[in-house]
Amino acid sequence: MNKTFLRGETRTLMRRAVGLSALWLALGASPVRAQVEPVAVDAAASAPAGVGFAAVSDGVIGNLATGLLWTAADNAADVDWNQAQLRCKIQGDAWRLPSVAELNSLYDPAATVTVRCGPSDCKVPGGFKLTSARQWTRERYAGEEAWSVSLSKGNRATVSVHYGFHMRALCVRQPAPINNLPHE
Repeated sequence: MNKTFLRGETRTLMRRAVGLSALWLALGASPVRAQVEPVAVDAAASAPAGVGFAAVSDGVIGNLATGLLWTAADNAADVDWNQAQLRCKIQGDAWRLPSVAELNSLYDPAATVTVRCGPSDCKVPGGFKLTSARQWTRERYAGEEAWSVSLSKGNRATVSVHYGFHMRALCVRQPAPINNLPHE
């Protein structure tokens, strides 16, 4: 059975991309002892940032290797962790905050072209509109802390879930499969 993950003109492109690369991002939590750590890119688990991203619809960018759909813009205002989760939830259609690994899949340490994100330059694919480098993830660290990822420096840090200064929400979702598409 052939499955494609986007409607419209991009479904053929997605069908080809999915057949050539990993479909889903391998996610897993690991114990962390430091509060700020560089985040390594797992080449087998994520597509290189900047390669294989395409505008899917107005305000949505797709990762052709993983099938993940991203909001093209963050929320453009300071939010704490609970507000960030709510911001994604009200998007509907299973939008949510990304995991550390999903958010890090956008970061390209070797990027020569960057996207302005507030006072910083973020090393992410073109097309994203970011107002801060620091983005919330869905992952809790301990107690009243959660992980965030800097898209300008490529590190993760734990932050109080009540803190919101320069913190943003960039939402992601797994697209719903469309079954029984005609083969080419």
